[in-house]
Amino acid sequence: MPRGSTLRTPSGVIAVLVSLAAAALMVWRMRRGLDITDEAFYLALPLRFALGDRPFVDELNIAQTAGLLIYPFVRAYTFAVGSSTGLFLFIRLLYLVFFGLVGWSAFALARTRLSSPAALLVGTACLCFIPYGLPGLSYNTLSMGLFALGLFVVARWLLLGNPTRGLLRAPLFWAGVAHAGSCFAYPSLLLGVVATLAVLFVLALCERLRASCTYALGGVAFCLAVSPLFLAAGSHLRAVFAYSGGSGSVAAFTWPEAASKLTAFLAQHPQLPLAAFLSAVALTVARRFPLLTAVGVMFLPRLALGSQMPGSIASLGFVSCFALLGPVLSLGLRDRRTARVLVFGIALPSGVAGAVAGLSSSNGIVAVGLGLYPGAILTAMLLAMFIDQTLRLGGWPRVRPYLALSPALVVWSLLEFCVTQDCVYRDGRLDDLTALMKVGPYKGIYTSPAKQEFLRLLAADIQAYGRGERALFIYDLPAGYLMAYRRPLTASPWIFPLLSRAEADAAYFRNHAKSGDLVVVDRAYPQLPLNQAIVSLSLLAETRPSYAVYLVR
Repeated sequence: MPRGSTLRTPSGVIAVLVSLAAAALMVWRMRRGLDITDEAFYLALPLRFALGDRPFVDELNIAQTAGLLIYPFVRAYTFAVGSSTGLFLFIRLLYLVFFGLVGWSAFALARTRLSSPAALLVGTACLCFIPYGLPGLSYNTLSMGLFALGLFVVARWLLLGNPTRGLLRAPLFWAGVAHAGSCFAYPSLLLGVVATLAVLFVLALCERLRASCTYALGGVAFCLAVSPLFLAAGSHLRAVFAYSGGSGSVAAFTWPEAASKLTAFLAQHPQLPLAAFLSAVALTVARRFPLLTAVGVMFLPRLALGSQMPGSIASLGFVSCFALLGPVLSLGLRDRRTARVLVFGIALPSGVAGAVAGLSSSNGIVAVGLGLYPGAILTAMLLAMFIDQTLRLGGWPRVRPYLALSPALVVWSLLEFCVTQDCVYRDGRLDDLTALMKVGPYKGIYTSPAKQEFLRLLAADIQAYGRGERALFIYDLPAGYLMAYRRPLTASPWIFPLLSRAEADAAYFRNHAKSGDLVVVDRAYPQLPLNQAIVSLSLLAETRPSYAVYLVR
């Protein structure tokens, strides 16, 4: 198929309609489901800074780095609105814009080897993935998107061989910025960035030194941009490191742990061997039965379904399985240079990132899909390339443009995970989300009637008692800070009853609590210093079925 062929053809019209429908469905999905824990925590971090607290000084959780990336948007929104009303929906729409940019980079890469309609569908697939059923900007989604964007830019540069003219106009410089940002949001992705740099140095040939330095300078520029945050924190960084677990995560990178995770990963994806085998069979019969092979391979995304991951994490299983089929398909491409660039430039770093995420994340092997996300988009591109190449053998000019729209099945598969009944994280089934939030930070989002009533009661208590400068919501109510529009009275908006953090949380409360500050406790741990400090410094004001309200004396 001619590279960059127009979107005004019948196949182009189909691709545009599919993309518009997918975007509309994703906007619809942004308004469904409400989480008061994880997603609220992701926004309570930048809100804390917008209200005046200092990064790495007042806030001790290392996850604040991702919050700092979206802080400018939260700050601008709250400045314009004057409160946190509607903040969640705003960030969810910003999530779509962000992954639309990732999709644009995938489209630009795919268009170097595919028609515009097929490339458009490859880019659209980037938009249709909601890991963990949480459609917001977090350390998971920001790192995943920035890492994918950087890989697509690097691969496109390697394919086109463009000279690096002017640092700020060089794609590799901005790829380095994106990858540094991904590491800032998710530090263990540094290994994936190192793999990218090594691949770039090997594949850039005569420009390898200049290309590698340009990419590295992008990372250096990002580090210089955020360095004032660390310099201002100074010795407080030791407290952040201790609060976030110290070096305990190093144990996850031992060989026994890695072998255990690999075994669990294979058990979670029983469909992977069959899908890989059938992909290999397609390579061997393509020359003899080109049309039959092209039609059959179109449905390869459906073979990637079947991972043993339920509900809101099911999409991560699909992404993990589908990404691993890409290197198999690449063996069937006659353009070996393109195959080499795509596999080593995207699939390899993506695999490293997937392994790192699976080993370092508290979610275990489920998180492998975060790192393999760019690999899954690559597989969609390789699938369309393989089908187009196969059909050239038989010369079906009228069929080729339509079968090359195979990424549409990837879009379809991903959208299925977005609209299943149990796709929403920590909320009711999709059909039960009938209650529209009309006020507060969740304004514009549908939730279950029970959760709406809980939030209505909590908002009423905040309105009645929350007159102080700060507030404390423990242990699983980080949404309270967004509802109260107050800074936390503890070292992080979402704390856990861990002995390693107990004294730091209690000390922050004792040092910052003032008369009239609001305290809401949904679970009590009398043995912990923070609960003891609350009892000694506060008075019980109200008791509700799900929580108790205190006021600092």
